[in-house]
Amino acid sequence: MTYQSHLVWALAASAALYPLPAPRNIEEGMVLAAWFALGALGGLLPDIDHPHSRIGRLIPVLPTILFKTTGHRGATHSIFGVLMSGALIYGVIWAVAGSAWAVLGAQAVMVGYGAHLAGDFITNRGVPLLWPLGGRMGLPITKTGSAAERGMTAFIAFSGVLVGVFSMGPLR
Repeated sequence: MTYQSHLVWALAASAALYPLPAPRNIEEGMVLAAWFALGALGGLLPDIDHPHSRIGRLIPVLPTILFKTTGHRGATHSIFGVLMSGALIYGVIWAVAGSAWAVLGAQAVMVGYGAHLAGDFITNRGVPLLWPLGGRMGLPITKTGSAAERGMTAFIAFSGVLVGVFSMGPLR
């Protein structure tokens, strides 16, 4: 999938899975904004294994190392990658803001990360979900950059916003 599609999928999943009630004040609104920002980060993180990806260009050495050792759509496109990203974000946020925020931040990143994997799962290349134990898995119903990808992304965006609006409850 393209990075734009990954962002949309991550934000849609973040909207649908926001675990708190609708914000009632500026502080709660900032928590919601942080949730979406971390979800978007999670939506791009799996592609850190490619030096030419959007996120890979921001970090100098790690993408090249990952690309040479596990290849694109290797370890970072697996359940292992989801768990490692959650643990890393948890540790960073815990060190700065404490454990309650760390749990919420790790959840947000993992939601976006999972959305990325779901998007790549439906492409013709699939993903190695059980890395390092097995090969690629997928439901090859679209190809990266295709009209089918754009159509599915539009459907996911609409669905995520719809579920998010109705699950958050009334705005006060």
